[in-house]
Amino acid sequence: WRGSTIADLGTIEDAESEAIAVNNYGMVVGVASEGTSFDTRAFMTAGAGLTPLGDLGVGRSRPYDVNDNGMVVGMSEETNDVSRAVIWNPVIQNIQTLPGSWSRAWAVNDAAQVVGDIATPTGPRGFIWHQGTMTLLDSLIPPDSGWVIERAVDINGPGDILALGRKNSGTSYVLLIPGLKITRP
Repeated sequence: WRGSTIADLGTIEDAESEAIAVNNYGMVVGVASEGTSFDTRAFMTAGAGLTPLGDLGVGRSRPYDVNDNGMVVGMSEETNDVSRAVIWNPVIQNIQTLPGSWSRAWAVNDAAQVVGDIATPTGPRGFIWHQGTMTLLDSLIPPDSGWVIERAVDINGPGDILALGRKNSGTSYVLLIPGLKITRP
């Protein structure tokens, strides 16, 4: 949308496409898939055609967010049915540095801090990744809080993280604020 004009994002090779996120400069990320194929390919566009972002080798990738610097985060299958958290900056990089059977990167801020979730032997856990280091969010909150952070879904500029947490038998979204204790919105 530019004033009163609609910008058609198009497709890749007559594939169906789905836009997923847009940054403040109009860069859009999404996926394209052909017909009944389950192969989805991540793309980026800044209004001049769709550019494929690449994958880890199986043909399936999905972006979830793009920051204002053009860093894209999401997931790509490394082998059939094994997804890994990835960034495209500008080429694809597997950022999973902790053991786990799968991982996904859900969001990125302009400081290149990435949040997501990873499957661990004790269940899914939220993480933050920055400058090559992946850290489970559980390790950053007071151990006696009773919370288990299962998925980090967003991160803003100051580093506040919106996450899904579990305490006792209930789940709730929580806001993790750097330097403060866990809070419930």
